Amino acid sequence: MAVAAALAVSASPSQAALSLSFSNQGLNTGIQFNGASSSFQLNPAPGSLASPQFKITSETGGISSVGLLGWINGSPWSIGAITTSGNTQTAPVTGLGLLFINDGLGNNLTGNLSWLNIQTVQSVGGINAALNVNITGLAYSGLNADLLAMANGGNGSLNLTFQFSPEQSLTQLITGSTQIGSYSGALAGGVVPEPATVLAGALLLLPFGATTVSILRKRRGLDQPAGL
Repeated sequence: MAVAAALAVSASPSQAALSLSFSNQGLNTGIQFNGASSSFQLNPAPGSLASPQFKITSETGGISSVGLLGWINGSPWSIGAITTSGNTQTAPVTGLGLLFINDGLGNNLTGNLSWLNIQTVQSVGGINAALNVNITGLAYSGLNADLLAMANGGNGSLNLTFQFSPEQSLTQLITGSTQIGSYSGALAGGVVPEPATVLAGALLLLPFGATTVSILRKRRGLDQPAGL
């Protein structure tokens, strides 16, 4: 029982959030706003490993994801009625998507995506800027440690930012001509044990292990016939 308690301590009390940042840089892709169609999409569409839409560029709390490729199927997504407050314009987004991040060995992390909302503030735009949970059903069957941790979390939040020069309001993006811009974003979710926590758990096991050995030796001595 004591050993089991120590194992529980080593796995649970202190865990770090996992976040994977991505960008379309260097992939000849972009986010496309379809003017009067009041929709947007990620190009190329539909995505695949042969034509990825983004690359993992950095990570927080992880060790094995930089350089992995991904894409999101399901576009275009529709932009609803716009609400304006000063320089900020916000609108709901409808339509679902399916996230893929390939581990480079033929296995994909997958999750169901709902963008929720889109916003522009002068020249900068954001999708799910509030970082609400909008990825559900994360699943992965490969061996990449970061993707396993992400899938173990079950759900996550994915956001995306974009920028146009000259600046484009949300109204302009859904009433003018087709616009294509670059984007970046992040997927957050999942937890991974911190190294210090694992070490602390291992150290906790040492006295329990020594006590157990001592007990077993004493019991063995009592159980053995005299003269052995």
